[in-house]
Amino acid sequence: MPSLSQESLDNLAHVHPDMQRVAKRATTLFDFKVLCGLRSEAAQKQAILDKTSSTAYPDSKHNFSVNSDGTKNYQMSDAFDAVPFPIKWPDPRSQSTYEYAKRLGAFYFLAGVVLMAATIEGVKVRWGGHFKSFFDGPHFERVP
Repeated sequence: MPSLSQESLDNLAHVHPDMQRVAKRATTLFDFKVLCGLRSEAAQKQAILDKTSSTAYPDSKHNFSVNSDGTKNYQMSDAFDAVPFPIKWPDPRSQSTYEYAKRLGAFYFLAGVVLMAATIEGVKVRWGGHFKSFFDGPHFERVP
């Protein structure tokens, strides 16, 4: 049975406990790696430069968590990014159409597993693949 690596657990350490439960439940069904959770200002700026985020610090769900009273906690994140194993990014420029579709399909499969785990755990989660502005396949965020 798959389980989260120590690196994935470390990346989840400052993610809201509800999202930690979702990730742990999902990994019992499908093997994946958590790339990041809470991002510092420097990490958020780098994500923008790398074009993996379009949201300025401190407005990304990776930069804060919403408390039950609606205030923001900047020591915790409401989001994590995860990729399915084996890790090979979908890239239409360097892969055949078949390989690209297969890699992209793995992100959709992972999304289904994480969203199902969220339902089981009673946590409302939004997937970055549903964003209207751009496709963010690795992104999962808690909706308080």
